Amino acid sequence: MDKENKYHMLLDHAVYAFFQGDRNGNIITANEMAAELTGYSNSALLSMNFSAVFTPESLANNPLRYDLLGSGQALITERDIKRKDGKVLLVEMHSKVMPDGTYQSIVI
Repeated sequence: MDKENKYHMLLDHAVYAFFQGDRNGNIITANEMAAELTGYSNSALLSMNFSAVFTPESLANNPLRYDLLGSGQALITERDIKRKDGKVLLVEMHSKVMPDGTYQSIVI
């Protein structure tokens, strides 16, 4: 198995939801657990911004902190995710900037 296939296998079968976003918060990678958690298909997630996944109240009370992530800090936050079916889930999100300037988030 080559490195890229191994990477995709590990990511797709991870036990937690994984998101990668660009500098503007657009989702550029999401694994199978991210789709399961949110109720959106993977292709739908890849057309969304992170802000669309969270409830407006969650964002108002705890804004996305790209400024802190950009400074190299790793963040752990609790947020309410609004699933496609309207159900709201409280999750813990671990986020960090990647060497290429994108952001990764593991969601539990």
